Amino acid sequence: MAENRRQSIRGEKRRLREGLSTTEVERNSRAVVEHLSHMTPLLKASVIMGYIAIDNEIDVWPFLEQCLSQGKVVVLPRIETVTNRLVAVRFIGEEGLRKGRFGLMEPEGDAFPPELIDAVIVPGLAFDMRGYRLGYGKGYYDRFLPELRPGTLTIGVAHSLQVADEIPYYPHDHRLAYLVTERGVIPCENGHR
Repeated sequence: MAENRRQSIRGEKRRLREGLSTTEVERNSRAVVEHLSHMTPLLKASVIMGYIAIDNEIDVWPFLEQCLSQGKVVVLPRIETVTNRLVAVRFIGEEGLRKGRFGLMEPEGDAFPPELIDAVIVPGLAFDMRGYRLGYGKGYYDRFLPELRPGTLTIGVAHSLQVADEIPYYPHDHRLAYLVTERGVIPCENGHR
C-alpha cells in the first residue's frame, strides 16, 4: 500500500516537473540559489556536496560556483559501477567530469570521505515538510546519507510543486533538515540529525 502511494507521488511530481518551461526552471533555480546563499548554517560549511541538474531539476550550479570562488571544497555524486553505491568525489574542474551511469555527468577521481562533508544539497522528485523525500527509486541517497557524520546539514531542493502533503516512509529513509524551494527555506519538522 505505502509503495503504491510512493510510486503515485513519484509519477505525479515527475509529470509536474516535466511540465515546467525552461523559463520557469531558470527562475525557480535562481530563487533557490539566492535562498541557499543566505542560509547561515550553510554559509558556515567548508565542504559542500551538490549535484549537476538534469530533467528540470533545480540548478544549484551557480551556488556551487560561489562556494568554489570562496575557497570551499565542492564534492559531487558518482554512482560506482561495481558496488552500485553513491560516493562523493571532489570537483576539480569540468575537465574532471565524464558521462556516467544514467547519462549523468559525474566526477572522476577517488571517493571523498563522507565524514568530512559539512553539508549536502539533495535533489529528488518529491519532498514533504517532515524532511522525507522520494528520489528515482534506487535508494542511492538513502544509503549514502547515513554515512555522514551526525550533525551534517542536509538540504533538499525542489520546485514548490514538488512538495507533497505527506510521503509514506520506511524506517531506513533519511530525513532532511531543510527544504528549499523558490518560495523560501523551510526547516523540516524533526528532520535535524
